[in-house]
Amino acid sequence: MSQSSNKTILVVDDELFITKIIGSILTKTFNCDISIANSLKEAKTRINNLHPDIIFLDINLGDGSGYELLEEIKQKDSLSPYIVMMSAYEKEQEQKDSLEKGADCFMSKPFERETLINIVNDLV
Repeated sequence: MSQSSNKTILVVDDELFITKIIGSILTKTFNCDISIANSLKEAKTRINNLHPDIIFLDINLGDGSGYELLEEIKQKDSLSPYIVMMSAYEKEQEQKDSLEKGADCFMSKPFERETLINIVNDLV
């Protein structure tokens, strides 16, 4: 991501620690706006209001599955944002399922700082 572009990135995870780490790394590395949602309901509101360029979306949220939101976004808009699904469980199967359902990328948790940066660079 070039330093002059101002992208909006939405991080959706019910683990506050994860959202803070991702937000901190991305704001220190890129010229971007970070928004955080801790539930599917909150994520839907932020997506409608912000139209993010990239969404980091946890699969297992307290109020439902990130897969539901992924499918909703992909069906709704052909110009949908890049979506990176995240999970700490069954990584191999969830990676396969995420990509089959239309995600652009999958990121295992825990993750390395460089992995996060490389994913954003690859997407934009």
